[in-house]
Amino acid sequence: MNKIIRPDAPDWLAKKWEEWGKRWEKRHKQKKDLIWYKNKGKGYDDLLKELSKLTNYHCSFCDSYPLESRISHSIDHFKPKNEFHLEAYKWENLFAVCDRCQKIKWMHYSIDLLKPDAEDYDFGIYFIIDAENGDLKPNPAQSPENQQKAKVTIEILGLNKKGKSQDRLNELEDYLNTISPDIEGFSYRFFIQRLT
Repeated sequence: MNKIIRPDAPDWLAKKWEEWGKRWEKRHKQKKDLIWYKNKGKGYDDLLKELSKLTNYHCSFCDSYPLESRISHSIDHFKPKNEFHLEAYKWENLFAVCDRCQKIKWMHYSIDLLKPDAEDYDFGIYFIIDAENGDLKPNPAQSPENQQKAKVTIEILGLNKKGKSQDRLNELEDYLNTISPDIEGFSYRFFIQRLT
């Protein structure tokens, strides 16, 4: 999970997210589905593109690449929309993620879940890499609190599930076998950078 630097919300979203969150709260009580509203002609597709740009078209959680052209992706509500109604459209609660991460995380949330755009988030503080099997593990040199946050994040985001560990090892091998590789053109940048 790479660090994400998040700029201010797009103007069209910043002006409407609170109003839309209140609408969603009412719709949810009526057991209706979430609607992605538009403002100034901008809506879901524009938002997904803005969120994807933040990660250079990598998944915000597992860092698979490229979102859009090769990997199906969608918008994840970090804090689930069914519990945190008023934050359903809040810029800071929305992430571009691959469909695999979306299906694993779904509506799961914990206060200990690490947020890749948090000011104090740094991969190396929370995680270590098992170079033998590609797994991510809590950093044993950190406090029990930070180890717990890493453990919760690995579990909720499924960072070692559905073949992701082996995918990371395969991507590292591809990177090492490429002449003058550009790290941005590979999945799992955090993994490759720490093992090369």
